[in-house]
Amino acid sequence: MAAAAAPRLTLGEVVEGRYEVRGSAQGGMGEVSFVHDRELGLDLAIKTPLPHALMTEAGRARFLREAEAWVALGLHPHVCTAYYARELRGLPRLFIEYLPGGTLEEWMTSNRGPRCPSVSTSPSRSRPGCTTPTPAPSPTSRGSSTAA
Repeated sequence: MAAAAAPRLTLGEVVEGRYEVRGSAQGGMGEVSFVHDRELGLDLAIKTPLPHALMTEAGRARFLREAEAWVALGLHPHVCTAYYARELRGLPRLFIEYLPGGTLEEWMTSNRGPRCPSVSTSPSRSRPGCTTPTPAPSPTSRGSSTAA
């Protein structure tokens, strides 16, 4: 199977009357389109592998196998949720939870603190499901404000 240019999802178009394309980004493994799913009322990221990854049936099968494994993880507080994989415009694509705020690389560069980004001395600022314990306020910090 020859690799063809991936049929791109373009800004502003509505694909299949359902996915409203709001932006895109390209990485080393694929292109990600940011869409609003009008049917589900959700913002999603759609990952499309780069053409070289689909040059063979084995490559296509590998992408689908890895996508299905990610979907099977289900909900997890430290993993972006993959909802489903399906073909769209003749290519396999992975439909993933959209998380605003930049790339993982940007987050890692600017957040060298605790592994759970929302850990602070204020219990009200903890991320639900975060397994990193929230430290109790020390007697000297009571009444003072702390930044997360």
